[in-house]
Amino acid sequence: MVKWRFHLILLSCFVVTFLPGQTLAVESEKIGVVDIAKVVTPFMETIQQQVEKLLHDYHTEFAEIEKALRRENNEIVDAQKAIGETDEVQKKAWSQRKEAFEKRVGQVRHDADEKKQRLGTAHETVVRRLQDKVLEVIQQVGEEQNLSIIVPQQGLVYWKKTLDITEAVQKALNAQIQGISLVVVTELNNA
Repeated sequence: MVKWRFHLILLSCFVVTFLPGQTLAVESEKIGVVDIAKVVTPFMETIQQQVEKLLHDYHTEFAEIEKALRRENNEIVDAQKAIGETDEVQKKAWSQRKEAFEKRVGQVRHDADEKKQRLGTAHETVVRRLQDKVLEVIQQVGEEQNLSIIVPQQGLVYWKKTLDITEAVQKALNAQIQGISLVVVTELNNA
């Protein structure tokens, strides 16, 4: 999101830098100003809440698995203590049990890492889709209002409030985006 904001601020600077001494408002051209942070924040909060809930669920799930693995490890240690020093059959059985246990521990760690990575990928995908949709909606609102230029509010020092199209963008975006939280879950299941 920071990179995205940087590009929008850079665009603002480009427009202002290459038009020194000229006003941006030419009589035949219409300009719009949009507060992108205000538009995006509610959606980003929803996405973040979903990610936090999924992380909490994962931690709970893996805490239960960890408890079971600790119990099994304690049983294996107790079984080792009970083995007689000369009983090769029991030593071999214990060794196989311990090896199988260590494989399960490795698999659980792998599964936890994979889920975390899939969640990160899903989060990035959803944010990228949101950014694309925001830009699409800004363009639609610009076309509907016959605007020639739309600049982000961030970085502007002064503008007339009549140029602000933030509310129109918010309304259009809210109408087009339904169930952003479901997108996070869907992306996670597809990753």
